[in-house]
Amino acid sequence: MTTFQVIYLIEIDESGTHRIVGLAGLYDIELSRSLRLSLTVFNPEDRRRGYGEKALKLLLGLLQENGAAEVVYAEVLKNNVPSLRLCIKLGFKVKRLYQDRVLLEKDQKRNPRRDDDET
Repeated sequence: MTTFQVIYLIEIDESGTHRIVGLAGLYDIELSRSLRLSLTVFNPEDRRRGYGEKALKLLLGLLQENGAAEVVYAEVLKNNVPSLRLCIKLGFKVKRLYQDRVLLEKDQKRNPRRDDDET
């Protein structure tokens, strides 16, 4: 298995000033099969403002569009209710419960277009 990491910065524009508020990371990548996703918004004042949701929607869409992985996993601490709600909102399902965290998964399989869909 070949694995590597990719990190994307979450940058916002505030009145012409660019500021990095967090990052989204991909790791344990098995191309076309699976990967794990992480998200961090650094400053508590920047949390729950939609930055993470927007970044994850964009990233998940690009991953699906390009067939990067059939399944995306995310681990969230059980007490991080806002992150758990965000993952569920984005289509993740609980795969496994651990003592202190939850493993979630999202099916990213592309539905191939069939010829009879054009009619």
